[in-house]
Amino acid sequence: MRLCFSVVSSILCECASRRGNKHEICHQLLNAFPPSDDIGITPTLTTRLRKGERNISAAYVDPTVQWNKDDIRNQIRKTVLPLLEGSRHQQIVVAIKNVIASDNSISNSTIVDRASEMTKEAVLRRTSFIFTEFLTGIMMYVFKYTSNGGTQADAAQITQEFLEKCAADSCSISLIQSYADLSKLPSQDVQLSGDDTVLIAQSKGRCLKCGRPVGIREGARSINRAKIVTLTSGKRIVTCADCASRINSMTPDEVDHLEQEQLAMEALTQAEDQIATDRLEFEIEAVLSEVDDIDESQSATLRHDPVRVESKVRDKRLCGRIRSDVLRLYDGIDDIMDRLSGISAINADRLGRQINRMYEDAKENGLTEQQIYQVISGRLNDHTGHKYPEACNAIVSYYVQRCDVFREIAE
Repeated sequence: MRLCFSVVSSILCECASRRGNKHEICHQLLNAFPPSDDIGITPTLTTRLRKGERNISAAYVDPTVQWNKDDIRNQIRKTVLPLLEGSRHQQIVVAIKNVIASDNSISNSTIVDRASEMTKEAVLRRTSFIFTEFLTGIMMYVFKYTSNGGTQADAAQITQEFLEKCAADSCSISLIQSYADLSKLPSQDVQLSGDDTVLIAQSKGRCLKCGRPVGIREGARSINRAKIVTLTSGKRIVTCADCASRINSMTPDEVDHLEQEQLAMEALTQAEDQIATDRLEFEIEAVLSEVDDIDESQSATLRHDPVRVESKVRDKRLCGRIRSDVLRLYDGIDDIMDRLSGISAINADRLGRQINRMYEDAKENGLTEQQIYQVISGRLNDHTGHKYPEACNAIVSYYVQRCDVFREIAE
């Protein structure tokens, strides 16, 4: 089965709310992406697209058309989501993940979620998703990088039996409002404290007592259908609202059991995080060993007394991403740099000048901070054969903090 418009739209149409119908869902998906020319969206057109009988008009994939991810996401949130059954969002995520897994034309390193820049491998590994962000990113990939004509057989595989299997697996998916690492960084999107963010990440989006999925409610310090509860011992846990209302009536043994469950979860999370960090540091070392021969520009200079990331990166999402990388990985990358420099495998300052030059070139071309970050990371990723995209991002974040790769806003 191929990832394409006919397949994704068929999944959405099968999960429509009472307000939604097949033509309207396809119509609003098309409306979310501004074409270069006016396109008459008729029921005949949407039917043929949904059945895989024709390609998306070239007006939607015109390279001169610059998409604004935020505009697309907002349009999908306002016009597409009301047409879908809210209780089936997790089922939709599972269905799209299964399609991506079955599409052998997509390599593991291909970025299929163009909104959050997640590769096929990352999407298949992840169990927590921002639904609107995920749907936006997948549709951006579908519009730009897939062919829809001749996909009738693929669309025909979106049957009730297929969706029922996805529904059975939907309990494995948590819907959240912010992609947050296990760190003390506050979420810019959901206004939660750093400790709350850690608790939510550790809970895997589930109530500690009954195991029901929970998700953050945007703009509040609580969680949708959930509460952060403090036990008599002072230990804080994540529960659903129903279980939270019964905490005070629980026996001491039941409370003690919850506390032990939380301690076990924290220990497991720390172990998983350490394994992920070790893997990422291994990949960072592999990238650094390969990128030292990028052409160097002698005109770039570095300062080694950098200002805070917040003082030179305006984009809140990018700032949070860089701060997260720095908090988790800065010391580890420093150690790798020292070790590789000792065996003449890399010159840290020289690589810094190369990255700084990439920044200056991208800035002169009028790119946004997100685009500059992506261009620099993309250069490293290209140079290493697209094997370690996450490690390339971490190295760019390291140099943003270590040197003035992004200039201070006050300048």
